[in-house]
Amino acid sequence: MHQVPQPILAPRELLLRAWPDIFPGLDRVVVLSVGADGSSDGLELLRKGQQYQLNELMTADLAAQLRLIAREQPGYLWLTPGQVPFEEESRQQRQLDIFSEEQHVVMQLRVKAGRQTDCFYLYFRGDQSNFGVSRLQGQLDTARKALIGTLLFRFTRFFYQSSGQFKDYIQQFTDVTKQLLSGQNSESQNPPLSWVDQWSQDQLKQLGAARGVQLRLSKAALERLATAPDYRAAKSALEQAARFALMLNLSNEEQDEVLIEAPYLVFPAVSEPGRLATNSLPAAGGRMEKTRNFLDQLEDAAAELARQGEDLTGAMVGKLMERPITAPAITDALRKNKKRILLLLEQNPQNWPIIRQYFRPLINLLEREKELRQIG
Repeated sequence: MHQVPQPILAPRELLLRAWPDIFPGLDRVVVLSVGADGSSDGLELLRKGQQYQLNELMTADLAAQLRLIAREQPGYLWLTPGQVPFEEESRQQRQLDIFSEEQHVVMQLRVKAGRQTDCFYLYFRGDQSNFGVSRLQGQLDTARKALIGTLLFRFTRFFYQSSGQFKDYIQQFTDVTKQLLSGQNSESQNPPLSWVDQWSQDQLKQLGAARGVQLRLSKAALERLATAPDYRAAKSALEQAARFALMLNLSNEEQDEVLIEAPYLVFPAVSEPGRLATNSLPAAGGRMEKTRNFLDQLEDAAAELARQGEDLTGAMVGKLMERPITAPAITDALRKNKKRILLLLEQNPQNWPIIRQYFRPLINLLEREKELRQIG
């Protein structure tokens, strides 16, 4: 029996549920939402003893007021309970028994979420007890309320801006879990790992420096990284895996080393709809395959030179090929196989990233072809 997955909560509901943890003992928290098309809805957390009850609110009668709120700029405002737009007379009177009518103890926070406006209402007590300083029984003065309002609005705005990143983490966590369940992190047959190991260590050193931790690949993760379809896929997967590993260890501030496991490395699909896969290109009597092999050798040589910090000149690249050749020979081979090279580059946009961007003989070939097309 398959368990039905729980939906990912929207930022407004996540924050709604978080407010009582941030400010213990809030009597009530409400969020009203209005879309650009005029649609609206609302949620309420109402304190019942030591627990909170989640309720849906009917907002049809508040359409005009919500439209006015949606036109206002993001920000905060302190209100009295009687100024809150959704209060009915009976509920207003009950609130006035707790709060003085003259006190502005309800915080309104307005924030934009795409084409939607969310408006939170936090019902504070008149003293400082919601802020963990109950020993101070005096009322909140105007200066402290202004400071609190500014801090809460900035926090709310940051929370919404960060929600997209959290969704990415959730998606990556889902992908990793799928790999764990499907056994895709098993041992694999890989080529020699020395250069992959050295390259990944350099990358991880930079990624971990900002957080003051040392990032390290497990043996299985190193072997998996070597199976990446190309350089860009390897680099992207390594960066995402590092962020994911750091996220999982956020609570452990004393840890100075973070291990990246094999399932954290998630590669994009090798082929995309509407594009020819790498192994589906016609052989054309073997010439196409020979041209592909020539580009592969150029890319491998360029990658080794880049790792060593050397310039990607024709002479240097030619020395590192399986059969060393001169720079003029490389230029001549590019010219003679121009049509096949252009076709391969077009059909495989993710392949040969280094020589596409940094190897001048190939760049010159591409630039001349571009100029001819513009003239034609």
